[in-house]
Amino acid sequence: MKSLSKYIEHTNISLTAKQKEIRKLCQEAKKYNFRSVVTFPEWCHYVKEQLKETNIKAVQIYLFPNQLSSNRSLWADEIDVFVDFRYCDSWRKQFVIKRQLQLLQAVCGDKPTKIVIETNLLTDKEIYIASRLVKKYKFDYIKSSTGLFDRVRLPIVELKLIQKALILPVISWTNKNWRPFNKIKVNTPNLKLSKILFKLQQLTLRLPYLRIINPKIKISGGIRDQKTTIQLIKQGANLIGTSHSVEIMETKNEKK
Repeated sequence: MKSLSKYIEHTNISLTAKQKEIRKLCQEAKKYNFRSVVTFPEWCHYVKEQLKETNIKAVQIYLFPNQLSSNRSLWADEIDVFVDFRYCDSWRKQFVIKRQLQLLQAVCGDKPTKIVIETNLLTDKEIYIASRLVKKYKFDYIKSSTGLFDRVRLPIVELKLIQKALILPVISWTNKNWRPFNKIKVNTPNLKLSKILFKLQQLTLRLPYLRIINPKIKISGGIRDQKTTIQLIKQGANLIGTSHSVEIMETKNEKK
């Protein structure tokens, strides 16, 4: 497993954050070599300046999709966007959500984007539907929470609910040239099998490569200790978002 710090997105989304707190956030990120620093959009330019000449990413988080514009997001390496998935089991609300996700696709373009589904506001069924919708529109990550709401489930439970929704793969076309049957000899003693293999070879000459696409998973909110962090990573979380990153790393160092 790669270094623990490479899974952590060091976060400060306090509405009353001061410049000295954001500076400290960036200094801690450089000290422990965290994957990224997550702040509100107004701090992104300052964060980029603080993190120049490092590989640490600057991430903007938007609490409302209508705040997002291509001009304001130019400084960010990645974008987190909260989308309200409450009542998404209603077809009327699903229609609105789908329109929002389509607009986000257009605005974010190729920039890595995490969709925050805010599990603390959703039922288990709504988490399933929300995860499937994020998967359908091929965003890079599903993010469980902003951390601004009271937690109603353990992080590991949230992870399992999201993973359950992603079991069935989404198939998409790419331009890669893949020929799975071309290495098989068609000169087999069985004539029928030989004909089937030959047809499969001809078919794959005309079809692009099929690949399975699944969004990655970021779990955030209420993660305060190293034990929980490692447990989530081992169970399949791709990223961990927390404002307690230093405490997690210091605990790790003490155990060493």
